[in-house]
Amino acid sequence: MRKGIDLQRKTPSDGRWPAGAVGRPAAVRMSVSLSGMAFVWLGLWLPLAWPVALAAEQADADRADRITQVSLINALMLGEYDGFVSLKDLLGSGDFGLGTLDRLDGELIVLDGAAYQARSSGEVVAVPPTATTPFATITPFEADGTIPCPKLASLEDLDQFLDERLPERNNFVAIRIEAGVASITLRSVPAQERPFKPLQVIARSQPIWTHRGIRGSFVGIRSPQWARDITVPGYHWHFLSADRRIGGHVLECQIQEGTIRFDVCGDWTVKLDRSAAFNDKDLSGDLREQVKQVESPRGEFE
Repeated sequence: MRKGIDLQRKTPSDGRWPAGAVGRPAAVRMSVSLSGMAFVWLGLWLPLAWPVALAAEQADADRADRITQVSLINALMLGEYDGFVSLKDLLGSGDFGLGTLDRLDGELIVLDGAAYQARSSGEVVAVPPTATTPFATITPFEADGTIPCPKLASLEDLDQFLDERLPERNNFVAIRIEAGVASITLRSVPAQERPFKPLQVIARSQPIWTHRGIRGSFVGIRSPQWARDITVPGYHWHFLSADRRIGGHVLECQIQEGTIRFDVCGDWTVKLDRSAAFNDKDLSGDLREQVKQVESPRGEFE
């Protein structure tokens, strides 16, 4: 009696299928004979495997279209600065994003899968995987389209230019811009000590600096207005120079010509802190005006 696996013949020689066979395998038939003439047809289990494969494919597609956020903007505004998600875990959710680091220590910029910290001194350094973040937004960036970027005189002009070309106002949009800037005003925040002050208070004395004639990448997330109180509504911009030596939160800019790539995201995941401090906070207040003052001030050029 022959023992083994036959993967060669696609159909019986007489063209007929055995009685009881389920389906007609399109290409491959596997028969196994051990103690007797027992035949196992791929047609028996392939219909069961297809839904699993389709589910895995859908899961990959959902992840590629997902914005992952750490904590809530209202928690950050009220002084929840303790990091609780490691950069290693954060980068497992994407390769493009922005945020801050433990104790509000600088601006976090994630570009091409690498994480950078723009310190309050203006220095930019790589972030180790053991570092943690109390607030961040990240996505696996896969461009849905490209737009030529003209010269734009201000950050407000940039926002308006994009609003006119990206009508998906109720979706999240990740936006990457490679461009030269005639001038750009950036900010960062130094690490905080306990007891933590509200972010609105800290922002009044934040270090601000202006750079001219450089090139780099704008890392931006546009969040829908319905997500206010949970995230920063509208545009949130960070910048990293091409030489990776200059970076920070963008307050103002004058853009020269460049290229805009955008990724519309329809899936949103929020990771929440489980600490007692987080759960003791009343996060239900309307902090929209405070968020606007902290996140969206337009600095002036010297």
